[in-house]
Amino acid sequence: MIEKFNGLKELSSRKDGAAALIKIYSQMKIQEKEGYVEKGKHSSVLNFEYIELLLSNDKFLNQLSLKEQEELRKLTIEKYGEKLKHIDIYGIDGIKKSLLLSSIIINKIEPNNKNNQQIKDFIKNYNFIDSKELENISKINVQHEK
Repeated sequence: MIEKFNGLKELSSRKDGAAALIKIYSQMKIQEKEGYVEKGKHSSVLNFEYIELLLSNDKFLNQLSLKEQEELRKLTIEKYGEKLKHIDIYGIDGIKKSLLLSSIIINKIEPNNKNNQQIKDFIKNYNFIDSKELENISKINVQHEK
């Protein structure tokens, strides 16, 4: 997908492409109320999903050191926690994208972690995961933080 869009292709080929995305992501504010979002005040649900999907791509993750990947994962879990407080706005899909990014990073940093198979299954099937499996993946991601 990235290769088909000139702007994304250029961003992914820059040495600082991932860093630029992370800078934007770190400054994004959680939308706390439904409805119209005034530009600059908060980031829309779609903006979060879009940037989290971009950051989960190997073209961007491979630009980061292990330490930077871990910092991104911690930031993602912070955003996840904030989104959970406003699940009525972000919905399950918005939550899943944060967990997807965090899970991909865990799998990349520690491919032999004790929850490896559960994480791989989630990454492969995250669109079709049920609430029980989502709860388990959430626990794995949040506990990995500690």
